Amino acid sequence: MAEFKKNLTREIDFLYESINAIKFRENFKAQEGIYIPQVFPKYSTRKVLVMELIDGVRLTRIHDCHIQGLDCQLLAERGALAVLKMVFEDGFFHADPHPGNIMVKEPNGELVFLDFGMVGALDSDTRESIVKILLAALEKDASRVVSYIEEDILTVPIKSTVGLRLDLNEVLERYITADLKEMNLNNLITDFFYIIRKHNLKFPAHFVSILRALVVAEGTGMLLNPNFTITPYLEKVLKRIFARAMDYENISKKAFHYLFDWKKLIEEFPDKSHEILTKLASGRFNIKFENKELEEIGKKIDSISNRVSLSIILAAFLIGSSLIYSNYQYLKSLSILGILGYIIAAFLGITLIFEILRHR
Repeated sequence: MAEFKKNLTREIDFLYESINAIKFRENFKAQEGIYIPQVFPKYSTRKVLVMELIDGVRLTRIHDCHIQGLDCQLLAERGALAVLKMVFEDGFFHADPHPGNIMVKEPNGELVFLDFGMVGALDSDTRESIVKILLAALEKDASRVVSYIEEDILTVPIKSTVGLRLDLNEVLERYITADLKEMNLNNLITDFFYIIRKHNLKFPAHFVSILRALVVAEGTGMLLNPNFTITPYLEKVLKRIFARAMDYENISKKAFHYLFDWKKLIEEFPDKSHEILTKLASGRFNIKFENKELEEIGKKIDSISNRVSLSIILAAFLIGSSLIYSNYQYLKSLSILGILGYIIAAFLGITLIFEILRHR
């Protein structure tokens, strides 16, 4: 709900949209076949957005590429590559690239992106994590997918990594084919969201926005070419970005950061060590150990113990009441005691049933 409110507020703030449009225009100034309209900040406010007038046709109005003289396969490729560039290279992407937000500029046939109210932003570390996850998914390596999302993406721990790995493996085997041109990304992500709900996984909002943007981009491409799929282009872009991350410049940059962190650690080590030793000597050193899995096991053991205790008491009331009633049924006072025992046993039995059903 908070994410929806944030997006809605930004959608109606044209000053925010104008800043986004300027940034997209800068990112795509050298990209062939993609055009971002110019914004005029001098005349724009929070309620009014003044942009360049584009002479062209929206994708929603394209019905037959051949009749209209358009190369729809080329347009679909350009749109997909533009969205992939936004997400994985720029870290600043159009979160709603549906056909109504894209035009074909006349007469040169450039793709024009519109409506920059809903956007997403990613830092380089998050982009790198998502690239690793998607590459592992395309290689059908469910173990690495689970490991990466648990380390880098999830906001809460996974309850059952084995169950998640098995479910992911089933989905990946079903959809990831040898020929990626046959793969439907929409169906894959639909089943992925089912697994998310099943395992109660908590992802950051931007991760879901990326998956949505990819699905919408593929759907837009399919409007132009019914056989279009974004997956082959996704794989090429991911491999190119991963190779770039492994080049000398990036590795040396990371090595410098690691050395800087180690330098800081070495400088702080004597003071921190002295502080720890002082606390140990004075008996003020406390170690806090917390294991969520052990807590869950403890709760289950407590629940089972309560049921066993209740069952023993129930059995005792049933046996005792039966003995009293069968041996002293002609003595009114004692027979009433036996009936009372049956009533208590019935109440305990109902309580036990509810307890079992509640913790199924």
